[in-house]
Amino acid sequence: MDTHFGDERAQFSEVYRDLSTFVYRDVNKNQILSQWLIDESGHTYWTRACRVGPKGGVLWSTCSSWDLGHDVSDLGLPGFGPIAGMNTYVWTEKTGNFDQQYLAQTVFSERGDRRMGRICPIEREPVNAKCSDWEKLAIDTHQLDVPGASSLRDDMHYSYTSVDGESVVVQSVLSIDGSLLWDRHCVNANASPLVASYKCGFGARAPLKDYGIRFVSAAGAGQYTYQDGDQQVLAQTFLSVDGGRAYNRTCTITEKGVDWNDCSPFTATTISQLRVTGAPL
Repeated sequence: MDTHFGDERAQFSEVYRDLSTFVYRDVNKNQILSQWLIDESGHTYWTRACRVGPKGGVLWSTCSSWDLGHDVSDLGLPGFGPIAGMNTYVWTEKTGNFDQQYLAQTVFSERGDRRMGRICPIEREPVNAKCSDWEKLAIDTHQLDVPGASSLRDDMHYSYTSVDGESVVVQSVLSIDGSLLWDRHCVNANASPLVASYKCGFGARAPLKDYGIRFVSAAGAGQYTYQDGDQQVLAQTFLSVDGGRAYNRTCTITEKGVDWNDCSPFTATTISQLRVTGAPL
């Protein structure tokens, strides 16, 4: 048995283009982490789910196995072709005494010149059958009005509550070559990401090092927030350009957002056998 498993590991080796991650609350108010891996070609994805403890972060021993590969077109994107990157973000809207969670999921085209996106309600888990169509958040990249960028490969969101009690959504977009980021910080009710660029614009481009990132470029990135006791934490993962390594860190979210120079050091993990080993990501 052990010899066979070793042979399987030796034969199995993959690299990845991007990952997408988000945390939501199940019906028991437990935090659940959902992770998506995008293969090197941008055509196939895998998912798994892990519990997040009330303190201490993700309980990696609780993660499900990575599921079988799915074709990206099966998400309702026939004819879109391979994707450059995928992003997922969860927010909550109050309706009376009821909290309704929503998931925004976006993808960029291979050339980075078009973004598609949909919104899905979360009940016991995200309900794909009730998602909007992908045209809901569709836009040509140049219409995002990112200074100097007509194509992008990925984007990420997180939110925080300011010292004034306002919900602020922070969106970062990654250049098509993975070397630059642009940010915008938008005040919006319920921390919804649905903010038009003309109402809240992106700032000037910045190299990754300005975010405390010590490498020149990335193939893709994903991030999620979780509650660790009384503290909100942002967890980030960047994939190496060759798609074989992941760099992870955590940052404390304050009433001013994230101080990128006050994050934990990056830890590097080889991920070419991740779906066999089931290791943390």
